[in-house]
Amino acid sequence: MRHKQKIFKCGEPSPITERIYPREQVEAAIEEYFKPIGSKYGEMDGDGQAINLDRISHKIIDSYVDEEDWWWAEIETMDELPMGNILRQLLEAGLNMRIAPRGTGYVSDKMIVEGFAIIALDVAASSEQPSSRITDEDLIQTIIKMGEKQ
Repeated sequence: MRHKQKIFKCGEPSPITERIYPREQVEAAIEEYFKPIGSKYGEMDGDGQAINLDRISHKIIDSYVDEEDWWWAEIETMDELPMGNILRQLLEAGLNMRIAPRGTGYVSDKMIVEGFAIIALDVAASSEQPSSRITDEDLIQTIIKMGEKQ
């Protein structure tokens, strides 16, 4: 099951962390993240500087910043793995989930992030930012798109 959604708007305070991620920092981090050949994975409620193989729930398909400065990500649940199956079931049950970037970098006194590097794009429960939630409408659009591909 694929999902595509907004993460947050670049250049504005993140509603979760209050940090400001300038567009150029996010674009550079995305470019660097996708440079090495190979699949990129995320976890449910990931933490730390490494991907825990027993917690992988999805594959990161794509990520970019659009013309309105929204950071987007597209993920695909990995239903064949235990955490991927749980993620799919939570989404089908209607639980509010969000794509949550995990990375490293420096935060200035003005809360501006510099030297940002992506570790993973994880999935976490709920969000105070409705635009970054994986919603029933996202699931419906995903199902419709899956049907169109067949």
